[in-house]
Amino acid sequence: MLPKLNFQDALSAYCAEAVALNILTPGSAASYRSYLNALDSANGQQTIAWIKGNVAESAELAEFIDNSNQTFRNFVRANPRAIASKNQSKLKSAFLSFSLYIFSFFNADADQLWGTPIDDFQLAQLIAKTAIFADLSVVNQVIAGKIGRQENIGRGNPYASWDCMSSIRNIKYKRHVNNGLYCDDNTRANHAIKRAVLQSMDWGKYADIAYFRGFEACHIYDLVQDPRFYTSVMNLVLVPRALAALTDHNSYVQAVLKRRVYELFKFTAAGPIPAVPKNYQNIIWR
Repeated sequence: MLPKLNFQDALSAYCAEAVALNILTPGSAASYRSYLNALDSANGQQTIAWIKGNVAESAELAEFIDNSNQTFRNFVRANPRAIASKNQSKLKSAFLSFSLYIFSFFNADADQLWGTPIDDFQLAQLIAKTAIFADLSVVNQVIAGKIGRQENIGRGNPYASWDCMSSIRNIKYKRHVNNGLYCDDNTRANHAIKRAVLQSMDWGKYADIAYFRGFEACHIYDLVQDPRFYTSVMNLVLVPRALAALTDHNSYVQAVLKRRVYELFKFTAAGPIPAVPKNYQNIIWR
């Protein structure tokens, strides 16, 4: 049922359903509520008006996501002091997720995320149809030390780490260097897979990663504290941002992705060969 398009009523319904569907944890939902309240205050209680306008102007999900991102960017540009720069990415993420919740009542594609929960196989198929991996030839070049971050060219790199084992994910200490490791907030991993995919498309190292608007880097093996695998282009996949959070909470999807990178790259993150998940042979990949 469509929630009342009163901001607080819609926000409460969004948080409750996101937790029920395992799209957000209770803690994340509380954070998103805080971010969205801050955004609504900063824009003069115009958040619902923004979303309604974008719903009216968008014929399909991809167009709605683009319009929502543009709405947020336009506000930040016009009101540079309204939102602290350190909070902009958090507010944008919360706004897009909340917007998709509202849009799901008008669009069948978005309803797959926010309507009746789809089963594990359907979710895995949805991700398989949209996931983007690096090409094997590019992975081999990274392993051989021929491409990657400039300071790593020429070094051996058996795990195809784009920055050659120099980073780990640690949001608390991001941008700090700890025991020689750069602490990151997923930025380097995001750049790594997008650069690798651009190489796969033969676009060259100077192509703009902004081409992948709406895609987010996801780790297939959750080894983000291990510098061998944090920016490994075998351990990363690009997934539409609207689906990315779901990959972290669904064991079947995780198993499917692990089997896929084994088939593509013989990659197992130094562990056992992953088993073939049930109905895996019926999944159609992009």
